[in-house]
Amino acid sequence: MSGIIAVQQGVQMIAEEGIDPIREKSEIMTTFTIDLLDELGLEVTSPRDSRLRGSHVTVRHPEARSITDQLIEQGVVPDFREPDLIRLGLSPLTTSYAEVAEAVRILGETAPPIG
Repeated sequence: MSGIIAVQQGVQMIAEEGIDPIREKSEIMTTFTIDLLDELGLEVTSPRDSRLRGSHVTVRHPEARSITDQLIEQGVVPDFREPDLIRLGLSPLTTSYAEVAEAVRILGETAPPIG
């Protein structure tokens, strides 16, 4: 039953906020994330045009699987995608900009430079 309660609460949050403001924050938050990743010199594979991406940002790195495991150990929980992608999912309703900045900082410290 707790799963249904979580869904109901999620639907209520969306109804209270409205889809347009949620989408707007998603676009701003993913752009913010990409800018931080660019500063670190990491290869972002997500579309640069915010209209063409969802609420996630993907980074390519040859050591993506190992980096993903290390991030999880440090409290950052991305998705690993074969063969070499790290996908950061950003929830505009529950993720703060400070959390994004901290996650990217940890990623930058964890991901060895390429080349």
